[in-house]
Amino acid sequence: MTLADALADFELILRANYSPATVRTYAYALGKFARSAASSSGRRWDGGVGGLTVDHFIKFAAALARANYSTRTRTVCNSAAKAFMDWLIVNGHTEVSVQDDRRYRMAIRQYTGKTPPKPRTVPPRGVMAEVVRAALQWAHLYPTSERMAMEAVVVEFLFTTGCRASELTTLRAADLDLGNGTAVILGKGAKTRTVLFPQRTVALLEAYWQVREPNGVYAFSRPKTGGPVTTKHVRAAVAGACSAYAIRYPNESPVHVTPHSFRHSFATHMLERTGNLALVQDLLGHSSPTTTRIYAQVLPKTAKEAYEKAMG
Repeated sequence: MTLADALADFELILRANYSPATVRTYAYALGKFARSAASSSGRRWDGGVGGLTVDHFIKFAAALARANYSTRTRTVCNSAAKAFMDWLIVNGHTEVSVQDDRRYRMAIRQYTGKTPPKPRTVPPRGVMAEVVRAALQWAHLYPTSERMAMEAVVVEFLFTTGCRASELTTLRAADLDLGNGTAVILGKGAKTRTVLFPQRTVALLEAYWQVREPNGVYAFSRPKTGGPVTTKHVRAAVAGACSAYAIRYPNESPVHVTPHSFRHSFATHMLERTGNLALVQDLLGHSSPTTTRIYAQVLPKTAKEAYEKAMG
């Protein structure tokens, strides 16, 4: 099997278990690995995966370090390469001894370094609510505009469900139960879950479906074609709502809001209001509560109020 064929098969596995964004990131990293393997092997390598060794993966890590990529980029690229190597081993395409595995791990630690924590810049829910209000006002100015109606309901749906942008793009109209305010979401790893939304979201969905053309099978569709919206459309909807009314923080600095900002805000809001981590975990579709805790940050004031209530 050639390296190109192996990478194509591995990408199919990724698509079945990870989000489109993760697949794109891994594909980018593994493309770099393929070029590195070809350049470091010379004429002795015929391009088959049987000729790959731990040294190819170590040289890839070293090349990333020499190119002065950021620690985070090196970590992602090496993680993708390691996942591919594990897949090769499990499927019998190559073998790695215990000694070589130990040598590889030591090299990765040397060439990658420690990944700095991501700065937490998630806007507070009050700001997110302002984004939604701006989108609604903008749509109200153009009641017959399909694009404005779509942008308004997109940010509203993100705000009230906490779903991922990629999940919104695959949602079909038949997956929504407007009478009960629920939607069946297809999440990461082809796992489904049910999210909830209030009556005001129902009203926005119905208004949007009345003006869009054609009225296709997807809950959120592209104008004229009726095909599903992309994550690019979702990002544009959020950006449009932020810029339409020049939403800013109280200190006048501009607000940087992404579709994923709504998910973080939703998690924090639900945890503060309910105190039920398991509920928030189910609504977000997380396999582990540890992941949910990363998303949901309880404010110090909320923690103090809960403590004083418990202690009397």
